[in-house]
Amino acid sequence: MEVGNFYKDLERGKPAEQFFEKYCSKNNLNCIDVRNNPEYQNIDSDFIADNKTWEVKQNLVIAEKGKPGEFFRIELYRDDKPKGWWWYCKANKYFFVNDELTKAIIIDNDDAFKSFINNAIENKSHGYYDNFRYDHKRDNYYGKITTVISMRVYTEFLEDAGVNFKRVVTRRK
Repeated sequence: MEVGNFYKDLERGKPAEQFFEKYCSKNNLNCIDVRNNPEYQNIDSDFIADNKTWEVKQNLVIAEKGKPGEFFRIELYRDDKPKGWWWYCKANKYFFVNDELTKAIIIDNDDAFKSFINNAIENKSHGYYDNFRYDHKRDNYYGKITTVISMRVYTEFLEDAGVNFKRVVTRRK
């Protein structure tokens, strides 16, 4: 059983958000923090940069040598309802960061990406069905134990499907 809560999730994401701000600074992108703005909270966006809204997620997993490729997770459901961030995030771009803060993937939240994910959900394609994960979390924010269903998305399948994404690699100081 994984134990967590909403506020811990927010704290856990701060290093990734700082990583994103450094990325913007290095690339001369004007970065505006909108995390506390209700208008942007409603569409699940953390920043505005390059005239686009961005959602930062710290859930990129880089494979160990000799193991299957890199992936990130998309939260689909909470308690069997489509309440995961996938269903309501309206950001123009996703910025998925690994825990070590050394790599990120930028994905356009465009029709190609949405179609790819929705097709994978509907058809349980690309072996995703076997990679669905069920976590039971005690979430103090919501005041109950919730079941969270997430899906692994492997970048190799994104490449095969022609989804537009970019890798960012840095060295952490």
